[in-house]
Amino acid sequence: MKYFIAVYQKLKNTYLSQSSMENDLPMICPSLRVYENEELELLKPQNQLNDDQKKALSIIKKQNMAYELNSVPISSQFWDLNPNNSLFDIYRDILDKNNLKNLEESLDKTLAIESSILFDAKKNDTKEFKAYKKYRLAHEQVIDKITAHLELFDDLDSDEERNNWNDQLTHLNGTKEIAFSDWKIKGNKDNIDKELTRINKASDADVYLAMAQNAKNTFEVAEKTDVITNASIHDINFIPYDFMENESGWNNIRIEKQELETLYTEAKNSHENLPSEILSIDYDEGVIQAVELDYSFVHLKRNWFSKNFMLSQLFEWNEPKKNIGRTNNFQ
Repeated sequence: MKYFIAVYQKLKNTYLSQSSMENDLPMICPSLRVYENEELELLKPQNQLNDDQKKALSIIKKQNMAYELNSVPISSQFWDLNPNNSLFDIYRDILDKNNLKNLEESLDKTLAIESSILFDAKKNDTKEFKAYKKYRLAHEQVIDKITAHLELFDDLDSDEERNNWNDQLTHLNGTKEIAFSDWKIKGNKDNIDKELTRINKASDADVYLAMAQNAKNTFEVAEKTDVITNASIHDINFIPYDFMENESGWNNIRIEKQELETLYTEAKNSHENLPSEILSIDYDEGVIQAVELDYSFVHLKRNWFSKNFMLSQLFEWNEPKKNIGRTNNFQ
């Protein structure tokens, strides 16, 4: 079955060589299913079908195809899609159970508590925060002096100048240590830094909350307007019809035996999971001199799907894990 895997690797390489979109999530799920010409005929637009019975069958066929393309692979090895494992349902589950409400409540509480360490009742800096700023500035000024002093070294000509330069550097380093000590002790550095970190985390949570809420709102609108059924099934445009002649249509490719062997080796060495059910299929490949096929890349637009909030460090998933694929692989 290695030439089947070689073809998969060829298509993967071809796609990656053409796509430079950072947010593109390519999915290759090789399947052993064979579609008959009669089935492909049903994927044509309704206006290309003259038979009323075929038009009815066409809607059913397109519906099944849409469910299939809007699903996730049947196993963790990403081989073959499972129409019963709907991405729409999995995504709904994530939005419902990602502790969005708890996060919102926690964020409100965090923002409601004003920092008494940084500001007084009149919104002015506390004496501790004033000291922090004062001694931080003093420390930064010493750092600037050291930086300027280091830049003078290349212009020194004599040993005496270099010795004087070195003495000044030693003095500046000592001043830096004193300035840092003052910042840490007199400037309440540790406590103020801790408070600033807490506020920054609250800001990160605010951004995450906005992304997650926006994703949920978009999804709910999609579900209410039924975009996952009729609007995306009837006369769908992402099916590659055999009469297409542009970049979205069918392309022909021929892979010679030597390249097939190289591609198979590449696939094995790429550390991707190759399922045993594929590898166990045995047939005589010695008679195969080349493989020729037509292929097409199908581009889906799932406007209801957003992955950004799930990539945040604040995203947590405490529910049992489902097979939702990986973003760093073909999924």
